[in-house]
Amino acid sequence: MQLELRTKKLGRALLTTDICRSTNTVAVQLARTGASEGLTVVSEEQIEGRGRRERRWLSPRGGIWMSVVLRPLNTEANWASMPLVGALAAAQAINEVHHVNAMVRWPNDVVVGDRKLAGTLAEAKFTGRTPAYVVLGLGINCNFPPRALGELRQRVTTLSEVVGHAINREEVLSHILLKLEDLYEEISMHRDSKVMESLMRLDSSSGRRLTIQLEEEDVSGLFETYLTLTKVQILDDHNRMRQVEASVANLVEYEPEKNR
Repeated sequence: MQLELRTKKLGRALLTTDICRSTNTVAVQLARTGASEGLTVVSEEQIEGRGRRERRWLSPRGGIWMSVVLRPLNTEANWASMPLVGALAAAQAINEVHHVNAMVRWPNDVVVGDRKLAGTLAEAKFTGRTPAYVVLGLGINCNFPPRALGELRQRVTTLSEVVGHAINREEVLSHILLKLEDLYEEISMHRDSKVMESLMRLDSSSGRRLTIQLEEEDVSGLFETYLTLTKVQILDDHNRMRQVEASVANLVEYEPEKNR
């Protein structure tokens, strides 16, 4: 894989594999043994790809399956925003390269219309409140027919389906790394408000009906707004304003767009 990088760190150290259990699994193992910030793992195929809460992530050949090692110096509040920041970086890059209307759906998805195009997953190791490392995984459906995703077909799409032709994965991946590095720098400098401005331009969640599965209860209602990069406000079905952290949401399901 030949990447034309414009980043300072991300992707400068690159490990590519034909097949692996999960790029996050590989990247976490490398981070534990001292891998430098920016190391990026890319695989043609994952046999045990994972989404949030250990849910299976189908990863056939033709997608972008990647993980990046980060070593932030900030507190938990900043690293916890990385799944959303990763989704924003992917949406920005996809729109820049292919001029499609990819948007961010809380807490960690990229969608076109009402169909999922990409998702993210972050795993971290802490020393006290400071993360020793964060591994951010991104999965982008690219050059394969959506039918390859089986029963998920009605809820997902691929970039090649959206644009009508096969796409250059290296070009998209390089742009994602650049956008991610820019956003990560903003987070590292405590400029969350600038990231929030970018997020709101690509937000697809506001005004949507959804159900959030929490540990003790399910909350159904309308997505009102982002309060921070990790906390959102929901107007529940009992007309109460609820604040929900992404980290405690076990499952988030949106009602179909047509029912808005």
